[in-house]
Amino acid sequence: MRIRTPGLTVSLLVFALAAQLFCTPSGAAPAVGAAHGDGTTMGGMTTAGDGGDSKIHLGLQAGVAAAAPGAVFDVIVHARPGTDLSPYMSDLLVQRYVLPNGTQAHFGRAKAAQVSKLASLPGVAAIREMRYTGDRPAIPDLGPRRLAVTADLSQARSHIAALKAQAGQVTVRAAAAPQAVDDWFDVLDVHRSRAAWDLGYTGKGVKVMVNDTGTDFSHPDLQGTIARISDSESPYCGWPEMFDSLSMLNLAYDYYLGYDFVASGVGVLSYAPDYSDTRTTRSGAGLADNGDGTLSASFAPIGSIEPGNLYTFRATSKSGVYHFGSHPDTVYQAVYGERAAVLVVDECRAGVYDTVYVDLDGDYDFTAEKKAVKGDEYVYSDLNADGYADLSGGIIYWISDGANPLPASDWMWGIGSDVAGPGDLVAFSINDWYESAGGDHGTLCASGVAAQGIIDGGAPEYKPAGDGTPGTGMVQGGGKDVRLTSNGDGYTTASAFTDGFIFAALGYDGKTGTGDDIQIISNSWGSSGVVNDGWDYESRLYDLIGRVLNPHLVEGNSSGNYGSGYGTVTSPGANLAVSVGASTLYGSTWGTFETPASREQILFGDLQSFSSAGPTSQGEVGVAVLANGAWGAGDVPLTEALFSGGADGWSAWENWGGTSRSTPVAMGNLALAMQAFKAKRGVWPTKVEARALLMSGADRAHNDGFVEGAGTVNAERTVKIAAGLGGVYVTPDSAVFGDFRGEKYEAFTSLLHRGQTATQQFTVYNPGSSAARLAISDDHLVQLDRKEIDLTTIDQRGETASFYLPDYLIDVEPYIPDGASMMEVNLAYPFGEFDPDGNYAFDSRWRVVPIDWTDVNGDGVLFTDKNRNGAVNCPIAGSLPDFASASCEIQEGEYLRFGYGYDTGTSMQQRVKLPLERMHDGIFVGISHRTRSAAVPVTHLKVRLTFYGHVDFPWLTAPASLTVPARSSATFEATMAVPASAQIGLHQATLRLRDGANQVNVPVVANVAASGATFAFGGASQFMVPYSNGLVCGYFDWGSSAADGDWRFYFMDIGDDTPQGTALLVDTSWTGANTDIDTLVMSPTEDCFSNGAGCELPSQLPSFSGSEDVYGPYTLGYVGGSSRLNAGAGKWTYHTATGGPREIVAAPVTAGLNVVALHNVMFDGADDMEIFTGQVGTILATPNPVDFFVGRRTSGSFKMTVKSSLALAALDVSAFGLGVPETKTLLQVQDDPDDPSTATYKFPITIEDGALLEVSTAAEDGDLDLFLLYDANADGYFDFGAEVIGSSTTTSANELVKLTFPAGGDYLAAVHGWGAAVNESFDVTINAVQGTGLTANDPPAGPYPPDTPIGFTVSWTLDEPLPLDGEAFGLILAGTPDAPGIISIPVRLYNATPASAVYLPVIAR
Repeated sequence: MRIRTPGLTVSLLVFALAAQLFCTPSGAAPAVGAAHGDGTTMGGMTTAGDGGDSKIHLGLQAGVAAAAPGAVFDVIVHARPGTDLSPYMSDLLVQRYVLPNGTQAHFGRAKAAQVSKLASLPGVAAIREMRYTGDRPAIPDLGPRRLAVTADLSQARSHIAALKAQAGQVTVRAAAAPQAVDDWFDVLDVHRSRAAWDLGYTGKGVKVMVNDTGTDFSHPDLQGTIARISDSESPYCGWPEMFDSLSMLNLAYDYYLGYDFVASGVGVLSYAPDYSDTRTTRSGAGLADNGDGTLSASFAPIGSIEPGNLYTFRATSKSGVYHFGSHPDTVYQAVYGERAAVLVVDECRAGVYDTVYVDLDGDYDFTAEKKAVKGDEYVYSDLNADGYADLSGGIIYWISDGANPLPASDWMWGIGSDVAGPGDLVAFSINDWYESAGGDHGTLCASGVAAQGIIDGGAPEYKPAGDGTPGTGMVQGGGKDVRLTSNGDGYTTASAFTDGFIFAALGYDGKTGTGDDIQIISNSWGSSGVVNDGWDYESRLYDLIGRVLNPHLVEGNSSGNYGSGYGTVTSPGANLAVSVGASTLYGSTWGTFETPASREQILFGDLQSFSSAGPTSQGEVGVAVLANGAWGAGDVPLTEALFSGGADGWSAWENWGGTSRSTPVAMGNLALAMQAFKAKRGVWPTKVEARALLMSGADRAHNDGFVEGAGTVNAERTVKIAAGLGGVYVTPDSAVFGDFRGEKYEAFTSLLHRGQTATQQFTVYNPGSSAARLAISDDHLVQLDRKEIDLTTIDQRGETASFYLPDYLIDVEPYIPDGASMMEVNLAYPFGEFDPDGNYAFDSRWRVVPIDWTDVNGDGVLFTDKNRNGAVNCPIAGSLPDFASASCEIQEGEYLRFGYGYDTGTSMQQRVKLPLERMHDGIFVGISHRTRSAAVPVTHLKVRLTFYGHVDFPWLTAPASLTVPARSSATFEATMAVPASAQIGLHQATLRLRDGANQVNVPVVANVAASGATFAFGGASQFMVPYSNGLVCGYFDWGSSAADGDWRFYFMDIGDDTPQGTALLVDTSWTGANTDIDTLVMSPTEDCFSNGAGCELPSQLPSFSGSEDVYGPYTLGYVGGSSRLNAGAGKWTYHTATGGPREIVAAPVTAGLNVVALHNVMFDGADDMEIFTGQVGTILATPNPVDFFVGRRTSGSFKMTVKSSLALAALDVSAFGLGVPETKTLLQVQDDPDDPSTATYKFPITIEDGALLEVSTAAEDGDLDLFLLYDANADGYFDFGAEVIGSSTTTSANELVKLTFPAGGDYLAAVHGWGAAVNESFDVTINAVQGTGLTANDPPAGPYPPDTPIGFTVSWTLDEPLPLDGEAFGLILAGTPDAPGIISIPVRLYNATPASAVYLPVIAR
C-alpha cells in the first residue's frame, strides 16, 4: 500500500529544509521531500545529529546538503575556549578575544561531513560559512546615473591624462551666491540639521564608525573627518583610529600559520588585505643617484614581472634605507596591470619610518606625489591642480615601528610587536570599490554621516552655487563636526561586521570608558534570508554585545529595502538598536528623476515604497525612525568617479538611496543630540537614552508605527530635548503590552490574550528648566474611504515607456477626502500579464507614481491628450523626453513624484502623507510601463486609492495629561484592554504626548495571542487599518530578495500539558488562483543565549545578570511548514499542499511560545488584495506509539482513536509493515576519514511500498559515520558525490539515519570508520518497515465535528512467530484527503517484556 502525499512535505531534517531553498544540482539525488514520479513524496530525514542543527547557519546547511561529503567549506565556529576542534577542521585559527557569550571565533576549513560533528560538540554554539552570505548593497530602480560609472576601465589612463593636461590652467570656481546656504537640502527642511547647528551642536566630540566596505577618506568631502587617538599615553596618539577586520584576519593567518596573504596581496577567500607589506628595501648599491637630489631604484609591485620598474624618488631618508611595497587597492592593478607602488621613508629620524608615498598615477615617479605622514595621512593626487583631490589611495593609519603591534590586534588576536619591523608594514584605510561586493557603499554611507559639502560639480541650477567652501557643496552630512572611523570591507567574511561591533565597543585599547571609545556604529547591511529575525543567533549576539560591552555605544541598523510588504525587516535585529527606514526626498538632485522648475517644488518626508517594515517575528514594532533614503547626493570613491566615469574630484558624487542611506543620515543627526546630552550632563547617553531622544524628537510621518516607528528624524527637536531647550523624551520609546506567562523579558515576546488587560508604565524625562505640561492621547490609522479604478491600457507599442514620464495619468484630487492623513496608492495587474507563459521570467513590469503638479505657467493644464489615445506620449531625444516637441503631451518642470512603487511583481504601492495639505496645484497617479513585451500587448490594471485618518484606538487608555517638573521625570501608566472578541494577531497604535509646540510619538503593540493551539485567524479585520490581520497585498519582487512579500504573524502559547505525539495543523485558504501564501511554524528551541547551549557567560563580564532574565526561556526556530521552493532572489515556485488556493501544513507541537507566520510569496493580481482565512488546531492519535506484547501469536488486531480540535471532512488511514530489524555485530575498521566512499561496511537495501527506513550504529568508543544513498538514476551504482540523501556524522559511534516514506528502489547504507576504535566492535541495525502485514480498516465516514473521537481497527499478521526477544515494526498514517499522513504512529510488536523506552512520533510537515 502506498501512502498518497501530494505535495505534502513530511518530517524534514533541517538540512533538507535548507536544501529546498536552492535548486538541486544536476545529477544529484532527489531532495528529501521531493515529489516522486508517481506523485508521492519522499519523506523526512532524522539523524543523530539533528540536535545540533540549530547551531548551523541556514546558508551553510543548504550548502552542506547540496555538497558531496568530501566538499570543503571555509567556516567560522563559535565555541567555548579550550574546545578542541582540530580533529574536524584544518588551517585552524583561533581568535584570542572571548565574545560576551563566552565563545571564541575559530576559523578554518571543514569537510561537509564534519560540519555535523562540529555542531554535535557541547562546546560549540554556532557555525556559519566564513564567507559573508548576507545581502549585498543594491541601489534600487533609478533613472540613469549622473556619472557614467562602468566596470570597463579601458579609458582610465586617458581620463588621467586628460586631467593632467588641465594642470596649469586657471580653474575658477564660481563664488557662492549671496543667498547661498551653509549646506544643501538634506540638512535643511528634511531633517533640520542646520537649525541644530545654529543652536551650537554640530556633533563635535562624537565618533561614528561606518561598519561597511571601507571609506575613501581622501575624498574632498571627507578630508578632515577622520577620528584620531588623543590619549597622550597611547603609542598611537595622533594617528587616525581605524579598523579592518578582514586585513587583521589575514595578518593573523600570516602571523600564526605562516601564510603570506599580506605580502601576496591575495588573502582569505581571495580578497585583498588592505595592508601593504613593505619589507622590501633598497639601500647602498641598490640605489642610483640621479644627481639632482633624487634617487632611482627598481621594484616589482604585485602584478609586475621582476626586476620590475625603475622608480624615482627624493633622497630624503635619514638612514639611507628605503622600503617598498604595493598599494592594496586592486583597481590600480586593473588599470595599470600591477599594483601602485608604495615608498616608506624615515625622513625625520634614522630608523623611524614616518612618511609614505604612493605612485598613484602609475608614472614610476614619487617626486610629484603627496607625502602622507601622521597628522596628514591623506593619500591623493590633484591631477588638474584645481585644489581638489582627483585620485585617491585612501589614508594611512599606522606604520610599523617594531615596538608596538598593529592597533587592536593585540587584544583581539594576540598579535605582538614582532609582527613587523620598523617600516615593514603600512596599514591603509581604503574603499576598494572594484573588488568589494559592496562597491562604493562605505564611502556613500560615510558621506551620509559627515560629508563637508565641498564639491559641487553637476549640482542643479536652482541650488545656490558652491565655491569649495565647506557647507556650500552638494553633499552634506548631518554630523557636521562628527569624526569618523571605518571598518574595512565587511562584505567579505562573516566575522567582519561582528569584529566591527567589538572594536566599536572597545577601541584601540580594548577597554570601555576610555578616550578611544566610539559613540555610534552605523550598519547599512543585513540578511533578509533569516525568517526568525530577532530570534536568530546573530541578532542575539549583537544585542548581547551592546548590552554587555559598552552600554553607551548606539547601533544604527538599516531596516532593509524589501518593502512594501509588512514583516520585511532584516537580521540582525538587536532589540536595543535603532532600526532606520527610508523616507523620501525628490527634486534636490539633477537628472535622476523629473527636474522641477524651482526648489519650492522639492518634496520630502513620505515613506519610500521599498522601505522594509515591521513587525518582527518577535512581534516588535521593528522600525524606530525614518530618514532620507530616497534620494539624495552621496560621495563616491575618487577612483570610481575618475577611472570609470571620467569625473574629477569636484564632481565625484552620485544620487543614491536605500535604507543604507537612511541609517548614516539618521546617525549623523543623532550625533548632534549626543553632543548636546553630554554637554548638559557630562556623560554620553546610554543606547536606551539615545534612541529615546531620537524617537521622541521625530516628526510624525502619518503612517502606522510598523513602517515609521516614531516618525522622521528631526535633528533640531532632538537636540533641543537633549540640551534642555524644550521638549521631553519617553522610555520605553516603544512597547509591546503584556508579558509571557507572568514574566516580562527584555528581549522576548510579550503576549496578551483575549479578554486580558495589561498596563505599561512610561517614564517622561524633562531636561528643561521649566515644567512640561503634556496632553496625552492615542490613535491608529483607520480607513476613511477608498476608490478603485480599473484601467485597460492601449497596445504597448503606443506607449512612450520612459523612466521620466508616466504612460498614464489619473487625476485623483477629487477622490481625496478632507482630513486624509495618508493616501495609499496600490497598483495590481493579473499574473498572466506579468509572466504569461509561466516560465518564471517576467515579460511585463510596471511602476506606480503618485505625482504632485505645480502649474508653473498658470495655464491650468498638465497633460493634453493630443492624439486622443488615452496615454501620455512625448518623443524621446537621447534618453530624455523632448518637451519642446509639438507632439509632447506633458509640460516640463510641472510634475514631480512623491515617491514610486516598482516591485518586479504583480502589485506595488506608494504612500503620500497629508496629500491635500502638501500638494501644489493637483495630485495625479502616474503609471509607467517599466518593461514592455509583445507577449503582453494590453494590461488590465487595477488602481486602489485608500485614504486613512488618525482615530482613537478604543483598547488603549492613558491619563489625559501629565506634568513633568523641570530637570526631572514623571511616570504614567497606559492600559491595553483586549476585548474577548479580538482578532488574533498584531494590533498597532501610537501614544501622543503634546506640549503645544512639540509632540512625542510612542508606537505600541498589542500582540493578541491564542491560548493554546486551537484558534481561527484571518478574515474580515476588526479595524480597517494598513496592517490587517486578515489580508495580504502581494508585494513580492523577483528582482530583490526572498524576504520580499507581505508577512503576517500569529502567536500562541501552547500549554505544558499537551499530550506527547500531538501534531499541529495550520489550514489557510484564499481566492486568487496564482496567489501562494506559505506557512512557517516557529517553536521553542534551545540556544546559547537563553539556555547556554555551547556557550557561557565569562566571569569577567558580571554586569550581565543572566541570559534567561533578558532573552527568555528559549529562542524560536523554524520547525516546519510549506515547501519553501525559492528559485533565487525574490522568486518562489508556486507550491501548495492542495495544488490550489489552500495550504495545509503540519508540525510537531512543542509546549510554550509558538508562531505561525504567513509569507505571501506570489500574488494573483486580479484583485488588489487577497483576503484569507485560516485555522490552527491539533490532531492526536491514541495510543501513540503502539507498543505491546504478542508472544508467539501470528495475527491479531487493536483499536486506535484519532481526535482533532478542528473539524475534519474525512480521515484517511493507511498502514505499513510489518518489518523485522536486522542487527549485525562487526569490528570497527579505520577508513579514509576524508573519503566516505572508502567505507568498509556497505549494506544494500531494497524498498518497495515502504513507510520507514531506519539505520543505526552503536558502540562504546570510536567515531563512526553513517551515510544513506539512493540510486536515483537506477544505474546500479551508488555515487557518493551525488546520491547521498542522508548522513549522521556526530563525534561518536552512535549514529542514526531515519527516512520516512522512502521511495521505492535501491538504497545503500555505508558505515564509515572516521575514527575507528582499535579492536572495538559495533552494532549496525537496519529496520525497513514495508510490506502488507499491517492493515487498517476504514474509519466511519466524515465529516467529524471538532474534538470527536474517530475510531478504527488495525489488524496485523506475521509470517511466523517472533523468536524470544524478537521485535516487528510497522507504521500507521492518518490524515485528511487534502493532507494525508499528517500524523504517523510507530507500531512495535514484541515477544518479551521490554525495558521502558520512549518512542517519538514521526510528524508530517
